[in-house]
Amino acid sequence: MSNRPTLVRKLVGSLVGLAGLMDIASALLPPIASRVNRVDRLVPLAVPHVANVAVVVSGVLLLFLGAQLVRGKRRAWQLAVVLVLTSVVLHVVKGLDFEEASVAALLAAVLLLGRRNFRAASDAPSFRRLVRVVPLVAALPFVYGLVSLYLRRGSVGGWPGIVPAMSEIANRLVGLSGPLHYSGRFGTWFPLSLTAVGILAGAWIVFLAFRSVVVRPPKRSEESEQLLRELVARSPDSLGYFQLRDDKALFVAGECAIGYAVVGGVALVASDPLGPAERWTSAIAQFVAYAHEHGWRVAALATTDPGARAWEALGFRTLYLGDEAVIDTATWTIDGPKMRKVRQMAAQVDRLGYTAEWYRSKDVPPDLQRALLHISEGWRGDDAEAGFTMSLGRLFDPRDPECLVAVARDADGFARAFLHFAPVGQGPHTSYSLDVMRRDRDAFQGLNDFLIVRTIQHCCAEGVPFVSLNFAFLRGIIRPQGRQRPMERFQRWLANWLGPWFQIESLYRFNSKFGPTWVPRYAAYESPMSMPAVLLAALRAEKLLDLGMMRRRSARRRAAA
Repeated sequence: MSNRPTLVRKLVGSLVGLAGLMDIASALLPPIASRVNRVDRLVPLAVPHVANVAVVVSGVLLLFLGAQLVRGKRRAWQLAVVLVLTSVVLHVVKGLDFEEASVAALLAAVLLLGRRNFRAASDAPSFRRLVRVVPLVAALPFVYGLVSLYLRRGSVGGWPGIVPAMSEIANRLVGLSGPLHYSGRFGTWFPLSLTAVGILAGAWIVFLAFRSVVVRPPKRSEESEQLLRELVARSPDSLGYFQLRDDKALFVAGECAIGYAVVGGVALVASDPLGPAERWTSAIAQFVAYAHEHGWRVAALATTDPGARAWEALGFRTLYLGDEAVIDTATWTIDGPKMRKVRQMAAQVDRLGYTAEWYRSKDVPPDLQRALLHISEGWRGDDAEAGFTMSLGRLFDPRDPECLVAVARDADGFARAFLHFAPVGQGPHTSYSLDVMRRDRDAFQGLNDFLIVRTIQHCCAEGVPFVSLNFAFLRGIIRPQGRQRPMERFQRWLANWLGPWFQIESLYRFNSKFGPTWVPRYAAYESPMSMPAVLLAALRAEKLLDLGMMRRRSARRRAAA
C-alpha cells in the first residue's frame, strides 16, 4: 500500500513538525549576545521581541500542520509554505539566527518540490463556520485580558479605562510592553498568560480551517439504490444489509460497492465490500486511493476472514475484534444438557402465558407498529440509537419490507417485546441477522431469551439456513485458549476495563447459551500511528463515546443489582 505520494507526505509532515519544534526551542533559548547587539543597532528594540513571539506562534502552527500534511491537505501545504518562508525572515530579525533560517529555507524548497503530493480538499462547511467563529475566538484574549485587569486592578493602580486596557492587551499578545505597570506576582504571570491564550486562539482558528472533510451522504438516486440492493441481495455477509443505513456513503468500484462513513478524518468501512470476493482487493485499492485524495485515514470494521486477507494484500494491518454468534439451523437443537437452562427459561415463559408470532415488516399492522415503537423508545430511554456496522438504524421503514419481526405477546394479548431481523440474501435461501432486541422494562426478564429460542425454532421449521445473533467483542481474548501474545494480553486488559460500560462479558454469556457457531471478525488499519484516531472514530460511529449514556447505563445496572 505504501506508495511514493504517501511516503512524501509522511516525510514532509514529519519535517514540518520538527521545524515547529525548532522554532519554539529557538524562541525560548537565550540568544547570542553579540548577534543581538548587531540587531539592536539596525532595528528598533521592539522588532526582535515581536519576531520572537511570532516564531513561537509559527512553531505551534507548524506542529499542527505537520499532521495535516501527512494527510495531503492542499490548504495546509499552502499555509506551511507561507509560515516557513516567513520564519526565514523572523529568525534573522529576532537575533541573526542564520542556522535556523537556513533550515527553514531548505524546508521551503522541499515543500515546493513536493507540491504535487498535496491535493486533498478541505471541508467547505468548515470555512463557512470559520467566518462565523473567528470573531468570537479572536475576542477571547481580549475578554480574558479585560476581566483579569478589572479583577486585579489593585495590582495596576486602579482600573485604567477601556482604551489603555485594550492597548495593553494588544501589545502583550505580540510580546511587547504596554502602557500599564503591574505590581506583585500578577506582573509575572499575566503577560505570559495573555500570550499563551493568543497562541491557543490562533491554533483553534487553524484547526477549524483545516479540519477533516465530513461526508454527509446525499440521498441515493433510484439507479444507485437499485444497484446497492441488488448487491446486498447477492451478498452472503450477515452484515451486508446494514450497508443500506442512511448515514453511510457508497463508493462504487466496478462490480463492487463499499459502504463507509467519515468520522474524525477516518473513512470507516463497515464489514466486507459488496460484490464478487475476487474483486474485493481491486475495489479496496480504488477506495483507498479515493480516500487519500481527500486526506482521510482508512480503516475497516467487522470484516470477515476473506475480507481481512483482501485488506492485508494492500499492506493494511488486521486486528481481531471478536466473534459473531451464528446459529446454523441445520445442526441446532434445543435438546441436550447444554441447552437445559434455555429450555427451562422458554418453558417458564410459556407457563406465564406468553406467545410468539412473526411478521414481515411490510405486514405489521399500524397499531402493532405503534406499540412496538413505544416499547423501543421505553427501552432506549435517553440513549441514542447505537450502532454502525451491525445495526440498520430504522424500524418499519417501507424500504425494508422483508425484514423479519418477532413479537412476544402476554396472556392478555399485549405486545411486550420484539426482535427485528435484517434479511441476508433473498428468495428461499434468505437468512436473518439480528438488528434490534427490545423489551418492555416491566415485562418478564427472560422474554428476550424466549423470543430468540422460538424464532430459531421457527426458522428451522421454515428452512432458513442461518440466524445471526449479537456480536461478542473480543470473545477469544476474554476466553483464551493457550498462551497469549502481548497484543492479546493488552486486548484482554482493554476488554476487562471496558466491561462495566459495554457489558462485554455479559453479552458473551448471553450469546453463548444459545449454542452458536462463533465467526471471527476483524478490523483493518493502515499503521500503528493511526490506531488512536481509528479507535475514537469507531467509538463515535457506533455511538459508544457518549459519557452521559455510559453514566445512565451504569446507573441502571446498579439499580437492577
